[in-house]
Order: sequence, then structure tokens, then C-alpha cells
Amino acid sequence: MSSKINPFILKKPEFFIENFFQDYFAVKWDVISSPREITYSFPSSELKTTSDNKTKDIVKNFTDPEKQLIIKAVDAWDNSLEKIKFKLVENDINADITFGFTDLDGVGGRKDTWSASVNSNLIQYAIIEFDASDLISNNELVIKVLNSFGNILGLGDIRQNNAFDSVMEIQDINRDFSNDIILSDFDKAMVKSIYDESSFLSESINTSEEILTSHDNSENIILMEITNGASIGLVRIELFPKVAPKHVEQIKNLVNDDFYDGLYFHRVIDGFMAQTGDPNGDGTGGSTLNDIDAEFSFIPYERGTVGMARSSDPNSANSQFFITFQEYPSLDNNYTVFGKVISGMNYIDGLKRGEPPSDPDSIISMSISDFEQFGTINYSNTNDIVISTGDHKTYRGLMGDDTFFISHLLKEDNKITIVDTDGQNTIQIPSNTYIDDILFTKNAARLTFENNREITISSADKFIYNLSGNITSGKEGYDLSYTEFAFIFGIEDVLNLSSSQAGTITDMYIL
Repeated sequence: MSSKINPFILKKPEFFIENFFQDYFAVKWDVISSPREITYSFPSSELKTTSDNKTKDIVKNFTDPEKQLIIKAVDAWDNSLEKIKFKLVENDINADITFGFTDLDGVGGRKDTWSASVNSNLIQYAIIEFDASDLISNNELVIKVLNSFGNILGLGDIRQNNAFDSVMEIQDINRDFSNDIILSDFDKAMVKSIYDESSFLSESINTSEEILTSHDNSENIILMEITNGASIGLVRIELFPKVAPKHVEQIKNLVNDDFYDGLYFHRVIDGFMAQTGDPNGDGTGGSTLNDIDAEFSFIPYERGTVGMARSSDPNSANSQFFITFQEYPSLDNNYTVFGKVISGMNYIDGLKRGEPPSDPDSIISMSISDFEQFGTINYSNTNDIVISTGDHKTYRGLMGDDTFFISHLLKEDNKITIVDTDGQNTIQIPSNTYIDDILFTKNAARLTFENNREITISSADKFIYNLSGNITSGKEGYDLSYTEFAFIFGIEDVLNLSSSQAGTITDMYIL
């Protein structure tokens, strides 16, 4: 685990304004619709000014290398914010932010300035100018852009202070920004704070990180017991409700009504597929339920794919289905796929062939797999790694320094409790875990993940909280105290709560 976090990241705007700002202008961009796209450009002839209907001449244009340096500086701020995204547009005087070389004072010596049009403390558009008569190095250009861009994001001028590093200070001209433009921890925390943005929570999934899903999918697993001549085989089929929801619903209804019990595999073609689901036993029958409209997808027909049989009408599927023995591309996107054999395919291979077979094999029974949640599981006296999947109601750590990994691997609609009062223990929540709701007391917490996954942590004040780490993949993440953990969900001074309090910042993913 890692405890190295940005030391300023949990500070509120007042912390920066009161302690570090020399000038604070109390203006910023409107980010009600998040993420807000802000355009920027390098106009070739004129810049808008903050005076109505007035413009200023561009004295010279930026070179392509200069533009690239400015773009890299903008990207540094862009990468520090979620609520704002910057977009470069070509030669647009009406872009939200414009850059230009102008004649600032006519004599040189004034290298840059910034200005903004403001309405009700919201920035409407902004301009960054450089004096064309001043020679400016690449490094100095980057420093000035970083500083001015911070100002037009709404940050004020910062007093120099040895306690932190910031591009908003007057910069040491010898500091080389030209190749590696990285904002300091102070700058990243300050701009996130001004825009009320968390460094640990996000409104969207982080696609660069693994997306975990429920460990157990039992409500979509069919157990099909079939004859193989004189033998009996158990075939497990996983249904795909996200791919073919109407077909899966119909199949489940028929299974729960025992419709398939005793039906023959009436059409079994070697090298192709085995078909069943017809009470007439000859391919002409179906259930009393309505036919289903096609739900074609790009899932290919491979060995073990389960598809819906139909007539020449694509919307005529009812109860009959088939399982392919091998890859069969001509079926792709023509017959609805609703599942896949995940075990027992050897029993499908053993079905008697024919159309129909002379002595056909049959389905003995079909049922939906049941998930059973057991009571308490007690771990050892060593340092245990506990992967919570919901198969137990209580996960109890004993001696040792234990890590409890809680995520969407927990089965949907399940509730678990974590108990561990011995050792230095950690609750780890990986990236892309959706926090739907959270409730705190001074010594307990209840987290609700997506789809009603509920975790209660007893003696919650005794745990370390590791966010975005993943002990199964080796990613370290960031360690927070209970107080810090509660703070990012909007709860201040959790250790002194007199009653339970719900988090005010929820419906977010761990970043």
C-alpha cells in the first residue's frame, strides 16, 4: 500500500485563499454542465478585447514550435481537471480563450498580460497576450502561459512561499519547463478545490483501469441435465441479458415453468448444432408465450454458442434453441445469441445425431442456479487478503494486518459486514467502483455500491482506506485515514459525529 498522497488535495478553497493568495478575483468558468468544453485558438490577425466591439491587431504570429509549447502547457492544466476540457480550434477570434502577440506598450519590457470578460463572477471569454517587441525564450513562454492560464481558470496570484511549489508564483527563469511540463501538487489541488472537484471520485469510468464485475452471475446460469444414451450429463449455460434481454427473459420464464423438462434434442447435425425446445419433437412446435423480436448482435457463433431457432421470419423465435458444435460464421448476426455453454460441452458432443435421431436424447430438467449466502467466515492469525464476493454475510479478520478488498466483485443485491479490531487493517476499494450511497457514524460506515451491493464496516475508525489500489493486480493506490476518507464524501470531523450522517458527495466512481 502507498500513503503518498498530495498533501494539499483534501484542502478547501478557503485554505488556499486565506493562506496563499495575494490576489483572489473570485471568478471562474461555468461548469454546471460537466465536463465543460472550453475552446482556445491562435487567431492570425486580430484578438478580441474586453471592450465591446473592439479588437487588437496581431503583430506577429506564433511559430509552430511556439504553438506546440503552449498546447503542452494547456494540456498540463487539462490533465488536472475533469470538469473542464480544453479544445484547440484553428484561427478563431471568437474562441473562449485566445492567444496572440500584440503591441502591449510599444517600448518592450512588458512580456505578457491576461484579461477576461466577466458576468456575475463567471468568465465569458479570456485573452492572453505577449508583447511582440520582447524577445521571449521557449522556457519563459511556457512559464508565462502556465501562470496566465492559471489566472484565467480563476486562480489568483500567489505569494512566494518555500512551503510549496506553484506555477502561479513568480518563476525562476532557470527552471526548465520546455520538455516536461508538470504542475505541482499545490497547483493541482488548488484548481481542483476551486472547481469543487475530488481527486478520488469521478463522474465517469476510468477506461485505463480494469472494470470489475460481479463474481457471481448465478441468476443468469442455467443448469441443464440431459441424457447421453444410458448416461446423464450436467451442462451449464450462461445467459447474456445485456445482449438479448427479451430472449433471456422468455427462456427464464420457460425454465421456471418446467417447460423444457422431458423435451427431445430433435435435430442434431454433426459439425453444426444440436436443437431442442419443441414439445412436438419435430421442429414445428413452441410454447404458448408470444414470439420474440430478433435481438441480433455481433457475438460470433463459436463452439458452445447458444442461439435461438426460428422460421424464415427473423421475429418468430419462441422456445426452440440450439447449441453449436463448432464455429459457424454464416449464423452471425442472423440468429439471436442469448448464451454460451460454460461447462459440460462434452455432453452436448455426445448427443445422438439425426433429424430426428432414431432414439433421441432429452432434457431431464432445466433450472436457474441458486446463490446461497453463508454466515460468518473467520480468517487466520496471519496477514490475510480478503476478497469480498458476498458468499458470506460476515467477513471477520483475526490477528495480523489484513486487507479487505471490496468492489463490484460482490454479488448484486447482497449485504456483507466486515469486522476486524486486531492489527493494522485496510479497506481497499479499486478504481471504477461506483459509490451509490454512503453513511457514516463516528465508528462505523455503510457503503452502497452499484446495484445494491451493501458493505457495513464495524469499528470503521480503526481501518486505513486505500482508494484506487488493487491488491490482485499489484496497484498501490492511496492510503487515507477514516477522517480523510469521510471528508472526500463531504463529511467533516467524522470522529465527533453524535449521530449518523449521509455523505453529500455520492453517485461517483472511485477514480
